[in-house]
Amino acid sequence: GEEHLVEQKDVTRFEPSHAQDLPNMVAMHNLHEAPLLYLLQRRLKNGSIYTWAGDVLLSLNPYGPLPELYNLSRWQEDNSAKKREAAVPPHVYAIARRAYSQLREKVGMAEAERAAAAASGAFASQSVLISGESGAGKSVAVKLLSE
Repeated sequence: GEEHLVEQKDVTRFEPSHAQDLPNMVAMHNLHEAPLLYLLQRRLKNGSIYTWAGDVLLSLNPYGPLPELYNLSRWQEDNSAKKREAAVPPHVYAIARRAYSQLREKVGMAEAERAAAAASGAFASQSVLISGESGAGKSVAVKLLSE
């Protein structure tokens, strides 16, 4: 191997969270481009195409079938006991469940509560933004959200 001299200004300290397989990249310390891409690469190699970025779900196209990933009844079984959103693993079904539960929460309010919520900017309407390049799997994501 060749030796390369690197200036101290171009080096960052090792951060243990950069080597962990975190389902939510917000848990990483000293987040910058290199560990973020490394995390996504490791997760993709392990078949984990979904990663949380706070409330945002990042999805990588595996360019191949992952039928075990899209078994809705099994996903619901595995995650029914996980009430806290933070405990739910990253998945397109988690986004659908969150939107649906928030919609039901607002619809189930009494008229006065709903008016107060509307006045404060909390509405029953839910939307999901799906973005990506051509062939990235946007249509598949919409189909899965609709299940």
